[in-house]
Amino acid sequence: MTEPAHATEPFGALLAPVTMRTAGERIAERLVTAIALGEFEPGQRLPTERDLSATLEVSRTTVREALQRLQAAGYVTTRRGRGGGTFIQTGAGPGSDEMIKRTLGPAWDELTQLLDYRRLIEQQIARTAAERRSADDIETIRRAVHEYAHAAGRDASRLADHALHQAIARSTPNRTRPRCAAGRCGSIPPWPRRSSRGNPTAPPAWPTVISRSPTTRWPSCAPACTCDPEGTPMPVARVNDIELNYKLEGDGEDTIVLINGLADDHQTWVLQMDDFLAAGYRVLRFDNRGIGVSSKPAGPYTSRMLADDAKALADSLGITGFHLMGVSMGGMIAQEYALAYPGDLRSVTFACTYAAPGPFCSRMFAMWGDMAPVLGVPFVMRDVTLWAFTVPFFEQRESELGEFETAMRYMDQPVHAYLAQLAVIQGHDTTSRLGEITTPSLVMAGEEDILIPVSLSRRIHEGIPGSEWATTKGGHGCVWEHPAEFNRTYLDFVGRHRKG
Repeated sequence: MTEPAHATEPFGALLAPVTMRTAGERIAERLVTAIALGEFEPGQRLPTERDLSATLEVSRTTVREALQRLQAAGYVTTRRGRGGGTFIQTGAGPGSDEMIKRTLGPAWDELTQLLDYRRLIEQQIARTAAERRSADDIETIRRAVHEYAHAAGRDASRLADHALHQAIARSTPNRTRPRCAAGRCGSIPPWPRRSSRGNPTAPPAWPTVISRSPTTRWPSCAPACTCDPEGTPMPVARVNDIELNYKLEGDGEDTIVLINGLADDHQTWVLQMDDFLAAGYRVLRFDNRGIGVSSKPAGPYTSRMLADDAKALADSLGITGFHLMGVSMGGMIAQEYALAYPGDLRSVTFACTYAAPGPFCSRMFAMWGDMAPVLGVPFVMRDVTLWAFTVPFFEQRESELGEFETAMRYMDQPVHAYLAQLAVIQGHDTTSRLGEITTPSLVMAGEEDILIPVSLSRRIHEGIPGSEWATTKGGHGCVWEHPAEFNRTYLDFVGRHRKG
């Protein structure tokens, strides 16, 4: 019996051969997209197969297939022997445009919103540069424009475009700050305080209300700004051939100097400021090199290098005989400061930190270093959130968690600056020198810290003769999760070492 023609036609269309992409092809397309978007530069070595497998959550066989496809298409090349590995050759190759479309297509609307937001930021940076630029800045920008106009190929154009943006950005700091969205400087100020009656237009997926109050605002909740939360211009000091953005508050006789951790700017300490100022202290906080509005020169950096930056800043402000506290990476910098410049200090506090990373932390940080160039710094910092807070925080303080995660999502630290700071915590080791610290010392730890285990912090206490030991509620992020207890513990210690 002959089937009617109308009955066979639909089945013929449905059962036609379908081209299915393998897992290796999909991973290859993700890597091509990462290369095209500048996460990897030509000549840069990719992470190992094992690390890519862990980061992308696929098998090593799938990663191997993806790399073989990229090599066959000319995107990467493999080198054998010492220093070998898989290296980027180009950001453009056969079918790259289609691969990028397939990878980015599902998230296109969100990416468009994010790029529109970034465009507004870059417009503001350009306007600020136009108002503050010097004759040298103009010449530098002209050279960068010339290099961009004459760049040969996509890779060269991308690198030249990045250099041009950097040249424009460098024209903005350390000059008279005319106007900002707050009316006082040329940059974008932090988000409004929780008590504000109105909320400005937020970036994509930003929570409806973002605190900017000194008692509630999370660190880094907005792109770097040269104004304080009230729009007051913040000064910039030129030291050690870089610029350090800083803020000095209060008029007490004793001064507290605060040093931030990895990828954290001076806003790390917003939940400490009210208590410290109310206790009668003057407080200095600043952006380390590599973060915030401070300079971001090529790395790697070291804890001693950043200690020397802090010393130069304190000297430039005429501050001596002060109380020094550093948290996490800042605690490592404080160790080097106490060893090199003990005469400057009345007391020193090392919070949530170690003398040396050991095998556990070293492996974690190596993974962060491999992830950042592929997935970006915000992705890594979202992972850090899981290590920084305790289970009750995730279960009971959802709105604050969302605010912090948003801050991580929109942080703007460049990959090269993040890796330069990461080198500080990877290479730090004062184990054999702790006994040389003679300044009155407090070692603090969040009692549930799993990022830098409490046992590593306690080794600092055991290595410094006469040091004090204290734990507070919370984990690595105890300065944010339980600031009141953290502040009380610190102020009790430092109060016993005030002048007079």
